[in-house]
Amino acid sequence: MLCICLLGLIACVRSRSGAVHVGVCGKLCGGDETRDPGDFTDIDCATEARLRVYAADGARPPTTGALPLVERCIDLRVQGTRLSDLFGSPDMGQPASGPLALDPVAAQKVVVEVGLYEPGGAPCPADAPMVALGRSSIVDLRSQDIDIAVPLGCHAGCQTRHSIFLEARRLEDDAPLRLPADTVLGEIFSYEPMLSVDGTCAYPSMALPRGQFRPFAASRTMNGFSGDYAIDPQSAAGCLAASIPAPSGSGATYACLVISSLSTFTLWSVGDQQHLATLRGIAGDAGSGALVVRIFDRFHRTPVGATLTWYGSSEVGDAEYLQEDWMTIAQGSLTATGIAIVRNAPTGLYGVNYPVDPTIGFGDSSYFNAGGAEPGSITTIAVFPPPLSP
Repeated sequence: MLCICLLGLIACVRSRSGAVHVGVCGKLCGGDETRDPGDFTDIDCATEARLRVYAADGARPPTTGALPLVERCIDLRVQGTRLSDLFGSPDMGQPASGPLALDPVAAQKVVVEVGLYEPGGAPCPADAPMVALGRSSIVDLRSQDIDIAVPLGCHAGCQTRHSIFLEARRLEDDAPLRLPADTVLGEIFSYEPMLSVDGTCAYPSMALPRGQFRPFAASRTMNGFSGDYAIDPQSAAGCLAASIPAPSGSGATYACLVISSLSTFTLWSVGDQQHLATLRGIAGDAGSGALVVRIFDRFHRTPVGATLTWYGSSEVGDAEYLQEDWMTIAQGSLTATGIAIVRNAPTGLYGVNYPVDPTIGFGDSSYFNAGGAEPGSITTIAVFPPPLSP
């Protein structure tokens, strides 16, 4: 019998001969090595907790797609099952709930996973956006004296918006674009680093973290979307994104949202299907798909000489920046400029360095979070210089 006991500031999943300890890992939460395992700042808005046990016969389960042996969902919005209750400390006058029994698991090699859902996603057990996620190393339940660690990585998703109005524009020429009726809102984020540390609280060693699109649950009226949408300010975060319907049989298309006012976001999507097909050819089967960046200056013109860099690793340099026109990509295409393409685009922090602007006497820099979402996909975003101070 495998059960979960939530005592003190940690959770423990018990077998007959040991326990699994679950706590927040500061190294997976912005790199704060001093963070206490019981510090749930920035993730205490979690709405549900999901507990999974996977079979692991010598191999770690993938990030998605594997079927768990057992699964349990806990609604943290029900009285007595809030995150603060589950991880309460009796020593501090905060009684903890539990134990919470899971279905029996046969004695075998397993991996235990704990995930905390952020507001606005589909209900558990869906692979919806999460504020925290972690897995143990592979353990053999047939062994004696098992002591298993599950370090939780953070996706600080407690800064939420409750409604969003979307404007759509063409990436090619900045012209207004009609938003497709079946557009879906979600986020692009990389959960792989949280699951890559083999059950230890350590910095992830992934040089090119892959992104993943996970949708929010939202209701729509025209271009308005009602729901909860989390915004993660960390430099390793991806972006709020819209899933744009693609022709049957083609790869997915996403657009990172750029805030343009208090409640309005703008997305730039490729409007011409020929250009989109050309970009898909460039993306190929790249593991993270392609990120297509349209770079503008303050006057919505193309700043010749700007460069695009991903700051997640020194192993990746400037992206290919197409300064001429779309004919560089495909003969006879639209004569638009300012397109930068990262073919296998990792998720994280990017920056655009602009050439010197003679009107202000220096060259600006802009930074944004983005990334590809899945093999063969296209993700788009537009970037502008920061506003000048008055």
